Amino acid sequence: MRKTAWLFIGFLLLMTMVVLGITQWGSEAEEQKQTNEEEKQGNVASVSTDDSNGLVPIEDQDHLNEILQQIDKRYEKHFGSADETARGVMESQSLDQETSSGSSTNSETNVQVDGVDEGDKVKVHGDFMYYVRAQQVLVLQGAPIEEAKHIATIQEEDFYPTQIYTSGDKLVVLGSKSTGTSDLQSGNMDMIAPSQFSSAAAHVYDLSNKENPTLLRTVSIDGSMLTSRLVDDTLYLLSMKYPAYYKEEPIDERPKIFDSAKSMEEPKPIEYDQLSYFPDSMNKSFLTVAAFNIKENERPASIDAYLGSGQTVYMNESTLLVGQSIGNPQAEQQENKDEESFLVEPTMDTLLYRFDVNDTDVDFKAKGKVPGTVINQFALEERDGYTRIATTIRGGEGGSSNALYVLNESMDETGSVTGLAQGEQIYSVRYMEDRAYVVTFERTDPLFVIDLKEPTSPNVLGELKIPGFSTYLHPLDEDHLIGFGKETEIKQSDDREIVEEIGYKVSLFNIEDVTNPIEKDVMVFGSDSAYSELEHDHKAFYTHPSKPYYGFPITWYNFDDSSSDSFQGAYVLNITKDGIQEHLTVEHPESEESKYESHIERLVSMDDNLYTFSFKSIVVTDLETKEKVKEIQLPKAE
Repeated sequence: MRKTAWLFIGFLLLMTMVVLGITQWGSEAEEQKQTNEEEKQGNVASVSTDDSNGLVPIEDQDHLNEILQQIDKRYEKHFGSADETARGVMESQSLDQETSSGSSTNSETNVQVDGVDEGDKVKVHGDFMYYVRAQQVLVLQGAPIEEAKHIATIQEEDFYPTQIYTSGDKLVVLGSKSTGTSDLQSGNMDMIAPSQFSSAAAHVYDLSNKENPTLLRTVSIDGSMLTSRLVDDTLYLLSMKYPAYYKEEPIDERPKIFDSAKSMEEPKPIEYDQLSYFPDSMNKSFLTVAAFNIKENERPASIDAYLGSGQTVYMNESTLLVGQSIGNPQAEQQENKDEESFLVEPTMDTLLYRFDVNDTDVDFKAKGKVPGTVINQFALEERDGYTRIATTIRGGEGGSSNALYVLNESMDETGSVTGLAQGEQIYSVRYMEDRAYVVTFERTDPLFVIDLKEPTSPNVLGELKIPGFSTYLHPLDEDHLIGFGKETEIKQSDDREIVEEIGYKVSLFNIEDVTNPIEKDVMVFGSDSAYSELEHDHKAFYTHPSKPYYGFPITWYNFDDSSSDSFQGAYVLNITKDGIQEHLTVEHPESEESKYESHIERLVSMDDNLYTFSFKSIVVTDLETKEKVKEIQLPKAE
């Protein structure tokens, strides 16, 4: 009797699960039917699309609000709350031949693409240097060395500079400008605002009188600065803005822009004819692209905004590429069929947008999508009409793998190399003409050499496996490559092997025989605590314009039972095709207030003098005698 009762209960449970399953299936089918019906009636992704490039022009405020609501529905269907997830992303973010216009004996900013300058903390122009420090930009005379000194300070109220450019007698200062308090902070609880109340701004100064720089022009855009570039005298400024979310009546979410060339009294929302939507994106952020000539103060900036976000930016003189990571809904649905799917890492794709660039005209042309995500801007390149992109594909039962894709001008795939280094991930990429060099890592450091001569059939030519990994690759010449990263070793721990970092590593790779690349020389610094800003910012790398000197800031600490050793300064190495040698080291006098104040941020040179920049001072060292020449004390930051 008891057995019969349990069988009956089991039968009831089974029938309940079947009914629930049918109900859920019916609900999903009805939702899909409703979605299809909405699209037929003119929903976001199927109406008003510019067939030439896939963009959706945004017509008015009602249309914009419709799109925002549709993004929420699509996102929640696959991943949960769009606003909470995207807001978290924004909070974590609040987180490329003449690159500088100095003399040929001055060092220049290390950039990704010749002819495309990138903003940095320090710029050298002629006999003068410019340094972003705290809320200030310091103007300094660097040569002749006898007259080297601080001569002026630029500081604007509620403006926080992060990078600069120089061109002729113009200085461009980029940063964030506070826009005041949000409605939420003022007590309006109907609104949930993003964690940003600022705009990305560019200030152009006249440097005719170095002791008294004059502000000539201001261009600002709602949101936080994504990146910038300078080609000849045209500045390209990209910003990101996440809209506020309102529980009741929506407001005008368009990014506000300000351009003093238009004699504007205050920022105004961008016009709807300058606003479009990337329909494949499920991100509610606005990507705004501004371009203007820094020497033509009366010519208005060209500004367009796109709803759909952007994260990684590559640019050469004629092409702008913007990539963003997105979840793969189809892969998500497939994984969710597995009752143990919570153990599987979600898969991601990269949406890629291509723009044609001509002076201040930045025109969207095509979009594409590839599996996986990119490590940084060096994973992207455009050459001869083809886009190359290297990605790591995470998720799925097979774990991670890596790939390189080639896309044509329409952003359609023409060829690929897939399945590289199963279980590993990309740490660095460098393109050199018709080859790509890709470093992956999990236990060892494979360096892959990939032939890209035929866009339809890229292939692996050679591979090298060594301990450690490189986070930045720099060409020495066509047959040699320098890698900067970490040295590692495998240790035994509790009956299992673990990989530990043991120091900072510089490697010299001989790639003359592409089928058999070799690590010709290596130098390891410090301990497991060794860190250099070069690990995440290529602009921290110093190269001498005519001599084989290469430098970077580095810090490490060593502690054991008998002694302690630490270093906070910069190394300059002599690197040739024959090997790596230490040339000199520089340390700044330790500040009584804080060790941070003596931390070296950048290295530059004028002739044979090396200038190392820290918060407190600039130390000048003769590159040939290796002796300290001078220390320039900097004014206290206010």
